[in-house]
Amino acid sequence: MENIFPGPRRVARTSQAPLALAKSAPSASPSGNSLSERPTAASEGCANNVRRCTECKAMHRMIIAAEVLFTVACFGCGNRSAPATHEDMKRAQVLPLTFGGFLKDGPEAERVRGVCVTDDTRILLSCDIYNGLPGWTLTEVTLAVTWSPYGDGDKGDYQIPTVIKPRTTEHVTVRLGIQLPPDSVFTLPHGKVTTHRGWAWLPVGAKGYLTR
Repeated sequence: MENIFPGPRRVARTSQAPLALAKSAPSASPSGNSLSERPTAASEGCANNVRRCTECKAMHRMIIAAEVLFTVACFGCGNRSAPATHEDMKRAQVLPLTFGGFLKDGPEAERVRGVCVTDDTRILLSCDIYNGLPGWTLTEVTLAVTWSPYGDGDKGDYQIPTVIKPRTTEHVTVRLGIQLPPDSVFTLPHGKVTTHRGWAWLPVGAKGYLTR
C-alpha cells in the first residue's frame, strides 16, 4: 500500500531550506548597507596607494617641466662672456680705434664690428657687437651715431659699458635720447621701390684689458 504521509526526514529538509537561505543572505547594517559594502582595511590601503601614486606622478611631471624651463632659459649660457672682475676693470685702458673699428696700427683683419637696428619708435638702438681683437677683452665700446640731414649737430657719441671677450659677440642696447628720422622711400624710374635709412653708426672707441 502506498504511504500517503511524507517521511519525517523529508519534512525536516523542507523546513530547513528557508533557514539556510536566511543564513546565507547578507545582514543589513544599521545604516542600511550590507556588511559586504563596508570598506575594509585592505580596500582603504589600496585607495591610499592609488592617491599616493597619483600625487607622485603629478610631482614628477612638475619636476620635468621645471627642468625643461631651466634648460630653455639657460640655452647658450655657456657662450656668454663672464663679468669682468674689479682687478680686470682696473687694468682696462683706452684702445685707439679708427673709424670702422680697426685698432690703430693693428692688422686690418682685426676690428670691432657689429649690426644695429632701431625699434619701432626709433629712440633705441639694438646692437650685436663683435670683438675681433684677439688679445683684448672689451669693457666699453663707443658708438658714433649720425642722422639726416647730417649737419654738425646731427650726431652723438655713446659710451656703452659691456664685457666682450675676444672673438665673441654680445648684445647691447643704446638709449639715444633723440628720435631718429624715418627711412626715406624712393621709386625708381623702372618701378622698383628702394628704401634709404636716415641714420648711420660706427664703432669709434673702446676700453679693454689684455686677455691672459
